[in-house]
Amino acid sequence: MAYGLQHQGERPSESYGPFNPSSAYLELNSVALQSLLGSFFNNPLIAEQLDSRYGLQQELRDVLLAAPVALRVAALEAGRFQASVQARLMLVAGQTDRLKRSLDADAGALLQRGFNREQRPLLMPNGRPYNRVADVWLDPQGYPHGGWSLGPEKQGKRELLLSLGHIPVLGSPPLKRLGQQRLRLQGQPNELVRLGWLGPGWPRVIRNASQLELEMTSLPKQKQHGWIRLQLDVR
Repeated sequence: MAYGLQHQGERPSESYGPFNPSSAYLELNSVALQSLLGSFFNNPLIAEQLDSRYGLQQELRDVLLAAPVALRVAALEAGRFQASVQARLMLVAGQTDRLKRSLDADAGALLQRGFNREQRPLLMPNGRPYNRVADVWLDPQGYPHGGWSLGPEKQGKRELLLSLGHIPVLGSPPLKRLGQQRLRLQGQPNELVRLGWLGPGWPRVIRNASQLELEMTSLPKQKQHGWIRLQLDVR
């Protein structure tokens, strides 16, 4: 099975490259968010707020949690925030009507809080406009706080970009999953500690690490069908 955010046609030995610590504070590529955020999204208190304030009802939450996702946390050189978060989700085209209604509900809530909405061309990494529109949300002082962009349908799929702390950008190719990996994560925990995103409850060996890699791989059916292998590398 080919997942929407996975690069195909490369053997693991050919596609693997060294972690570049200057590129991002954290990068993740997963076949779905369910294993990471499922319990958080379905917590009764969180779920009630997501439903009442943002229109993320159970059915839509299940759609988002099941979608292939690539996430990147990157440093910002200017603006109100030290880092930005951007997620790329690949959704089944037939599910996007519910998503649009939820985004409209989000828009109404943001307008009531004093944010301004602008539609801008989605930018490529080189700063040139792409043939796609992004909804950007600005605070009363004109600083961007985030936004989203929903791409056109391609082969029954539509890409959703969600950004916090910066305008949505059509970035470079995401971190690749290799072979049977269901999740791959690379990050700089010490930088996340500096941002205040990793609290004192995390083990010291994690908090002090300059590089971390986590892989979740499905075991072959002939060995243990339905089982996965976790591998953690801390440096």
